[in-house]
Amino acid sequence: MKTALKHFLSDIKRGENIDIYITLILALILAVLGVVGTIQLAILAAGILATLGILAYSMLATRRTLSELSQTITLLEPATKVLLKDRSTLRSFREDIERVSTIWSCGPTLMVMWGANRDIFREMVQKGGNMRVLIFNQASNRLPILAELLGVSPDKLKVEIATTIENCKELLESDLGTGKLEVRQTETMPGYSMVIYNPTEHSGQMVVEYLGYHTRLSERPHLELDATRDRRWFNYYLNQFDGLWESATPLHI
Repeated sequence: MKTALKHFLSDIKRGENIDIYITLILALILAVLGVVGTIQLAILAAGILATLGILAYSMLATRRTLSELSQTITLLEPATKVLLKDRSTLRSFREDIERVSTIWSCGPTLMVMWGANRDIFREMVQKGGNMRVLIFNQASNRLPILAELLGVSPDKLKVEIATTIENCKELLESDLGTGKLEVRQTETMPGYSMVIYNPTEHSGQMVVEYLGYHTRLSERPHLELDATRDRRWFNYYLNQFDGLWESATPLHI
């Protein structure tokens, strides 16, 4: 009882919950008058309806406040919840093939991606999709530097790049049509790889995987970005890809 009285006095001093206390007092008065029978039934009914009206208005105000708070939290969440994830959480391309019409990819060799998903890419392109493949230039004099970063020999890196080119060549020779698959080579490789789904659509999604120094493939962390939810960072990395693509050399195979 003392705690309730303390809360009551505190709320009154701060001017909070006044409508609730008025409703409570009015309800108690009506209840007492109804019991002792000193109030007409019509007045009692009117008082009850007025009390219910105050309660309904208070509930609406509370719901409105909660709704505004929820919207504010939703807007703030994306800015604070773009988290690094483990490679084991990556979905397979098979899960996305039905909803994806365009895939842009960038990486030192992209050999693992192509080796595991060549048939899936063929299926997507045959259905009208298109792809951009951006890999490192195997003839670049900077290749030993990239090999050192990745912790592999330059010769191994060249072989992996050549393997991806052969996979792309095989797909191109399948009479898929001009512009379905474009391959370019760059001499400037950022410290991450990218796979972008439907880059120009609201449904666009992106995986940015960080290479690290002498880091095994299974250890590399990545971000998963959504074009709607993470617009700022989605646009940032999309512009990075565009810049690399424009400065790269088309590979005629």
